[in-house]
Amino acid sequence: MFPSAPDRLVLVYVLALSITIALPGGAAAQGSPGDYARAQKLRTTYEALAVDIPGPATAIGQTHRFWYRKTVRGAGQFVIVDADTQQRQAAFDHEKIAASLSRATGSTYKATALPFNTLTFTPDGSAFTVSVEGSPYRCTVADASCRQPETARGGAGFGAGRRRPDEGPLVSPDGKWEALINNFNVAIRQVDTHALTRLGTDGSEGNAYELSSIAWSPDSTKIAAYRVKPGFRRQVHYVESSPEDQLQPKSSSIIYAKPGDVLDVRQPVLFLLDSKRQIVVDNALFPNAYAMSELVGATRSTGSSRSTRPQGPPARSFRKSRRPSSITPTRAVAGRSFATT
Repeated sequence: MFPSAPDRLVLVYVLALSITIALPGGAAAQGSPGDYARAQKLRTTYEALAVDIPGPATAIGQTHRFWYRKTVRGAGQFVIVDADTQQRQAAFDHEKIAASLSRATGSTYKATALPFNTLTFTPDGSAFTVSVEGSPYRCTVADASCRQPETARGGAGFGAGRRRPDEGPLVSPDGKWEALINNFNVAIRQVDTHALTRLGTDGSEGNAYELSSIAWSPDSTKIAAYRVKPGFRRQVHYVESSPEDQLQPKSSSIIYAKPGDVLDVRQPVLFLLDSKRQIVVDNALFPNAYAMSELVGATRSTGSSRSTRPQGPPARSFRKSRRPSSITPTRAVAGRSFATT
């Protein structure tokens, strides 16, 4: 049975009233652009009111230093503290880092508003890696320069930062030699010359030495490098629908491994220039490491050291003994080290 005329009028009125009431409520629930803009400014507004509030402290490798971020008026500042001397100083030149990141990204940043709140230092504290707009950048402390490293290896997703393959040779600390890759192998030459001395012949197209991994010892007598057998390169693609710098969408991709994918196999190798010896590091402790950090040369009370730090398995290092002509491999297990012969 159909409703009568008066009933139909009441039904139409009730429906019209429901739509009138529901529409403003639904719109208010979504919020206006102004609401979102104010919400995004809340953190900056309240952080600017608090001064000298430190964040959590993070140790820098095996050094006696740590870093933290503290709030300053209207900004944040990164600080390094030396536990031995109890001195603190800025972790890097904030002005120059902001300028370098601005050049590298094409955006504009200020020292008082750096585009990151956390960072990862290399074991010796000479450089650090940050994420800016979703991409990793490696910054060196000495010259306050930042650049985007080579795409992270499969499995790592966010790498520690590596030099681009098109970069030039790596100059030794004493400024006399250059290390580079020639025909998939590590080679050296004197600065300002072209005569190459190849340090090995085990590199090949499918198992080549990596320029970005080369590291000199502080005394310029040793070189460490990774020989890399590439794994599967799985790309994950992203589409930024509303980029800030253009009207059209942007696409990007990263290397991202999934369970079961074959990862890169990085074999650390040490070259002794004085004796022209090549030492292939026994990787029994990390035969299938998920990721391995950069090779780093350091000066300690026991001499120069060269170490590889795989994430997950125990660390493996090479330590120079008290006799200048010898190298003693050591293993670090559960915080303790012992020599192996």
